[in-house]
Amino acid sequence: MRNLFLITLLLLFPAGIVRPAVPPGDGFAGEAAVRGVLEGIFGRDGAVTVVARPIVLDANDRGEIAKTSKSPFADDTLRVYVCRNGNAIAGYGIVDNVRGRSRDITYMLVLNPDGEVASVEILVYRESHGGEVAGSAFRDQFSGKKPGDPLVSGRDIKAISGATISSRSVTAGVAKLRAAFARVRERI
Repeated sequence: MRNLFLITLLLLFPAGIVRPAVPPGDGFAGEAAVRGVLEGIFGRDGAVTVVARPIVLDANDRGEIAKTSKSPFADDTLRVYVCRNGNAIAGYGIVDNVRGRSRDITYMLVLNPDGEVASVEILVYRESHGGEVAGSAFRDQFSGKKPGDPLVSGRDIKAISGATISSRSVTAGVAKLRAAFARVRERI
């Protein structure tokens, strides 16, 4: 009977469908995953170098970010990755968590050197439903957004039916990270 149960589980949930375990540590994606995504986006001919550049935010920084983005920035560290192709900056990645319906969603805002959105990547999705926010139909809406372009879920970014909370959370998170990047850009 136990073998029948295990075979049924394997048929229903083959290895390719099972999501990876949440990485240990501070609840963010692992360094290798972040670097892999950034190298894939900016790594033309394998010439990109990715350097972690965490920025510590003080109360004034967090207050200004919250005021600009209308989203609180509770963490004290902005997890920035600088991507270089030789001496030139190829772009930036900023990793953060937002709250979905009941669990955190780890995502990365990828910016071109001028601050335009190159991509939004969902690194770890922990909810049982609403994973469609990781799909290109949702994420591609952010690409090409320039600094100052509005980002409001339901108006500028279409929410996904059945993933409304996750859609709103990721959209607000992207707006927050864009405000944070504008605030700290000179310190990177």
